[in-house]
Amino acid sequence: MAKKNQPLRLPPQSVEAEQAVLGCMLIDPEAVPKVLHMLTEKSFYKTAHSHIYSVMGTLFEKNKTVDNITVTDELKKSKRLDEVGGAYFITGLSSDAPSAANVEYYAKIVKEKEILRSIIQSAVQMSTQAYDSTEDATIVLDQAEQILFNLSQDAERGGFKPIEPVLHEVLDNWGSRKKGTLTGIPTGYYDLDDLLSGLQKSDLIICAGRPSM
Repeated sequence: MAKKNQPLRLPPQSVEAEQAVLGCMLIDPEAVPKVLHMLTEKSFYKTAHSHIYSVMGTLFEKNKTVDNITVTDELKKSKRLDEVGGAYFITGLSSDAPSAANVEYYAKIVKEKEILRSIIQSAVQMSTQAYDSTEDATIVLDQAEQILFNLSQDAERGGFKPIEPVLHEVLDNWGSRKKGTLTGIPTGYYDLDDLLSGLQKSDLIICAGRPSM
């Protein structure tokens, strides 16, 4: 039985982290592409923050500077400046911004809160489908699995892989091939192994031939 007079629970969010991310983007040009790779507009809980972030993304795509003046001007053009809190709020984001060196950490907090909100929304969606569905249970289960799959794909967004370990791996593989050493799984066909250096990880290999060959 549901409890009466339960306190209203706010969805997971961190307004402080959202403001820290926006502030860092305003004071450090290098922070902009880092955050754009990790977050989207829907990552922000507050609508005002989402609007500001959208403007920053638009400016970056147009190869324009992202700072107090340009962001304020774009918001004014779209008639959303007052909606987000005015020019004073934009200035406050930059003046109160913490170290931009930690922007990825702040963005990670924002992303984690977004994922938690998505989990709640997905749970409600799956529950509704289970209650209201007139279809076979296996179909409802497939739909639930698809919802969870989409959620996990979205959660993996962001996080550049450092180039140094990747470069070392490429050079090691290249060196092995130069020595004639297979870097993948041998096929048993020597000419094919010589060309491919074996079957490599993540490769989709399709072997086909004409009939009667």
